[in-house]
Amino acid sequence: LANLAACLPLAPSDATLLAQVISLAHQTDAWEVAATSIENAINTFTGAVESETDAADIARLAMRLGDIYENELEQAGPAIAAYRQVLSYEKSHLGAATAIIRLAPKQHGWDHAAAALAGNAVAKDVLHPELVAGYGKAADDSNNFAAATAALETALSNGSLAAAAA
Repeated sequence: LANLAACLPLAPSDATLLAQVISLAHQTDAWEVAATSIENAINTFTGAVESETDAADIARLAMRLGDIYENELEQAGPAIAAYRQVLSYEKSHLGAATAIIRLAPKQHGWDHAAAALAGNAVAKDVLHPELVAGYGKAADDSNNFAAATAALETALSNGSLAAAAA
């Protein structure tokens, strides 16, 4: 897989090559190489976003990268960073917001989780029930409703998606 990644750099729009990289990672358990390949594609093309399609392709790659970090490599910090990158391209991406709400309170405290919930609410102009339920579950699991509430109040009071997602 490392040789393939070196010979055939992944482009964000190349779904077939991404599927092959993921398939090989499944077969060889080379998830670090797959993550590096996806990160390289994201980093190479991030500055060259020219259309909504480019942004959607990068967001799709970042979402897959987050999934790899979360589920295959069990690294919450890089997973959260990847999911936040998804939200930087697709402000209302439900899967990325859900993942951040699930992971961030355990890793970084409540600010990232509250920003994901508030950012999605601002982008969609409504609070998504699944995100609210996930936020409540995370607060219940941590037994820290005060911190969860304070972070959410702060994120919502910022009044803009840029402020909420910062």
